[in-house]
Amino acid sequence: MITVPTLISMTSTDTSSIPPLSSHIIKTVFNSTIVTNSTCAARLMPANFELNRFYFISIYFLLLTVGAVENFSALCTLLQHRYRNRGAKVLLISLTIANLIMALILIPIEIVWRITYVWPTGPLGCKILQFFRALGHYATSWMLVVISIDRYLVLTKPFARQSTKTVTYMVIFAWTAAVLLAIPQVMCFS
Repeated sequence: MITVPTLISMTSTDTSSIPPLSSHIIKTVFNSTIVTNSTCAARLMPANFELNRFYFISIYFLLLTVGAVENFSALCTLLQHRYRNRGAKVLLISLTIANLIMALILIPIEIVWRITYVWPTGPLGCKILQFFRALGHYATSWMLVVISIDRYLVLTKPFARQSTKTVTYMVIFAWTAAVLLAIPQVMCFS
């Protein structure tokens, strides 16, 4: 009987050591060999695998729906109304855009992965999607840091007039840092 570590160590061109497998189907996907068989898969997967899979897919669909609807409505509200504090408006718009990246890019990737366990977009798509995945995480985190700094300045200097220019520079810094930190994802995944 062939073992999983043996399959992992073989390449798609090395088939001389594979014993005859009557019920196994061997597929070559991106230069790696995968054995699909209901008995083999049953031994590799936990007993509650399908239940966990359904649970995660349901949660991701809920997050996608709520996240997209709420962030789109927040963005529309922010863009339509005039606010006295333009700096806070810039911060909230930027945070909403970062959250939309998370909701519309990261969550659908996870849903497709949980449903298929196959990467359908190839190496270039992998690099692009991994970049946006990292960008969403970094942008959201940096925007929360910028909002915290802004709130700190408002609380420690309540009578100082806060410049929209300062907030804009902080937002530009946050997005630049997020992009720079996400670039290694393009180089790492192949």
